[in-house]
Amino acid sequence: MEENKNIEPEQPPENIPEELIPSQEKILPEIEVATPQQPAENIPKEIIAVDETVVPESEVATVVKQIEQSEIPITIGTIHPKLQSEKMEVHHHGHVHERKKWKEYLFQFIMLFLAVFCGFLAEYQLEHLIEKQKGRQYIASFLQDLEIDNKQLDQLIPAFIEKDKLLDTLLQKIRGISPSTGANGIYKYYRQTFAYPDFIYTDRTMQQLKNSGGLRLIAKAASDSIITYDAEVRLSSIGISEGVKDLRVPIMLMTFKLFDLRCCPELGTVANDLRTPSIVTQINYPEPGILLTYDSWIITEYFNAVQEIKRQYAIYLKDLQALKKYNIRVSDYLQKEYPPNN
Repeated sequence: MEENKNIEPEQPPENIPEELIPSQEKILPEIEVATPQQPAENIPKEIIAVDETVVPESEVATVVKQIEQSEIPITIGTIHPKLQSEKMEVHHHGHVHERKKWKEYLFQFIMLFLAVFCGFLAEYQLEHLIEKQKGRQYIASFLQDLEIDNKQLDQLIPAFIEKDKLLDTLLQKIRGISPSTGANGIYKYYRQTFAYPDFIYTDRTMQQLKNSGGLRLIAKAASDSIITYDAEVRLSSIGISEGVKDLRVPIMLMTFKLFDLRCCPELGTVANDLRTPSIVTQINYPEPGILLTYDSWIITEYFNAVQEIKRQYAIYLKDLQALKKYNIRVSDYLQKEYPPNN
């Protein structure tokens, strides 16, 4: 203790720049260290004692020496760590977490689960509603296709019935051909053997259903009826293709051997499409007419070809009649299952 009292305090360096020396408001007041002749009466109370705790004079001298040797300015209110421990304020966090009970965790989990589940149900219901509306649009479009097909069938069925009668008359006239009777009036039926009106299937909706997978949007019974109708149409088209179209070329070659078309130049024009019976009366056919040959072998071969194609036309006529019935049945069923007002 006596050695510490005899140590004179060091003076602050005089060559420190003025800008590094803080103002009087920020620098701690000078502290006079007590010497053996002078007691330390001028030492501030906040250094000597904090909260009525007395600091030994030896520690005060050591702290003052460290402050004087430090180049960092010290502002008022800054206290050395050794002197600050007694007056340090403790700041608590503003938001204090309390331990939750398991019931609160369970309640939050249930609410979160219900929110996600209800959102899923709403999205599923919306998607189901959109698909249902789209299915109804497909049904409405298919009903329009059925109506177009039905109108075609209303024209084709009478045309093939008339063609069957005309071919039956042609067969009777072929039996009466001879050099004395001439052509016996068969020129009038020249194109009835190989010209016929064709059925154009309206399959726009069916193609959309197949390509987009739209059949899953329709009830199973309705989709089955649509698929069956499509199969019936394609089956009838195969029948007319394999039965009639394969006989068209042989019959045309036979007519070139029998008919002298110089009598009817109108037959060579594009405007005269004899696929409809009404156009037959627009051409002046010779009566009874003259054939290029009266060879019984060629005439018999022509008779056989006409009889076979008449049979194929009759089969196709039955297919068209059955298709019309199924068309009406499918249309009635779909209108019943999918009313247009709902």
